[in-house]
This record gives sequence, C-alpha cells and structure tokens, in this order.
Amino acid sequence: MLLACGFPCEYDSDREYSGQRIPMFRPTGERRPAQAELIGYGGAAFGGKSYGLLTLAQTVAMMWPGVQIAYFRRNYTELEGPGAAVGYSHDVFGSSSAPAEGGLEWHWPNGSAFYFRHCQHETDVYKYQSQ
Repeated sequence: MLLACGFPCEYDSDREYSGQRIPMFRPTGERRPAQAELIGYGGAAFGGKSYGLLTLAQTVAMMWPGVQIAYFRRNYTELEGPGAAVGYSHDVFGSSSAPAEGGLEWHWPNGSAFYFRHCQHETDVYKYQSQ
C-alpha cells in the first residue's frame, strides 16, 4: 500500500500483537509519484486494514511536517476496545509520536497530527467542516 501511494519504505522490525508477528516498515524519506490513482482494500475482520491505514498515516505524518490526518468511523465504540484501531495505533505509532486525549489524538515532533473521529449522523460532517 505504501509503495502504491508513492512512499518507498524499508523493513524495520517485527512486532508481536495478539500472538502474531507483524512486520513494521519505515519510510526511506524518498517521495515518488503514486503508482495508483485509487487504492481499495477490504475484507473480513482482522485482515490488516487498520494496520495498513495507520502505517500509511504514520508515513505521511513523518514525511510531511504539519499534516493533519483524520481516521473516521461511524462512532467511537467502533474505534476503541479489543481489536480496534485505537489499540493498534499504540503498536504502529509507538514512540515516534505522543498520544493525547486518551489515545484519540497523536502528535509528532514535526507538527503533524492524527485524529480519531466519529461521524454517526449526516449532520456530524459539519463538526469537521473548518478542519
């Protein structure tokens, strides 16, 4: 996914999560044109979608100082709890950034930030309009 988005990366290390070894990658700092205009990734639970999106977010946050990234779900309960993205974010972001707001926000030393947010009702989109 990172290569398709134009972010060359290299293997960093393996991390263990729930008894599984997850390979972790870091950006090389090089930027290339994206290899794809649209990238889709779906499937059953535990297919690695959250890890993929969080890894992409970390790479973008580290390569573009000051970037603001949001990860939306219908409600916060879909973000928190066992096997949810907030827990995975601690594994992926690790010591490269600092959590805030109970892990719903992450801030990098270069000014980049990542936000977990919800959008349950159609009118909720207006909460984020100016952001």
